[in-house]
Amino acid sequence: MVTPSQLKIGLVQVLDDQLPSPLSCREFHDFLLQEHSEENIEFYFALRDYKAICAKYPDDILRNKESEVNSAQSEVTTNDSTAVMPASSLSRSAYDLTPVEEAVTSLLNTFFLNDPPREVNVPAKILKPMFHAIQVEKNMHPEVFNASLDTILTMMRLSSFPNFYKIAAAKTDDAESNSSVTPILLSPQGNHTTDFTVS
Repeated sequence: MVTPSQLKIGLVQVLDDQLPSPLSCREFHDFLLQEHSEENIEFYFALRDYKAICAKYPDDILRNKESEVNSAQSEVTTNDSTAVMPASSLSRSAYDLTPVEEAVTSLLNTFFLNDPPREVNVPAKILKPMFHAIQVEKNMHPEVFNASLDTILTMMRLSSFPNFYKIAAAKTDDAESNSSVTPILLSPQGNHTTDFTVS
């Protein structure tokens, strides 16, 4: 049997839905539902959505670091681009952060706080600094979730993904034996790592 590493199939390729059936993201999600660990993939997608919301704001504003500016204008780097903005708009109070605040609250309530409906299994040594950054420092930058995401991706990569791959490979083997056409599992392309960087 061919392993995922021999075909250069990685978890992120499946999460980004780059592969055909039986290795599609939908099939992986269905597998995780059966395995009772769907909260992991749901956190991955919720964090990706959160990152998209945050991309509209300057990084320092999300980090709650008021920029010290001596000139009337300053170049501000956001996740999307670099823009020249008046110095007065570099204050957090100049931004409507309601969408970010609502999204971070939803992430915390859904996956981390008070017996959440989709609690993810993240160690306290990772959660404590994350909560401190969000609740005390008022840091809403997506990077505050990086350690939690790394833990969740590692769990999926080491536990769920190999089991999912075995089932997908068995489906492919069955299809090959019932057909004169050999299905193509993968045309290797792009980055095959399991890294998802939230920056």
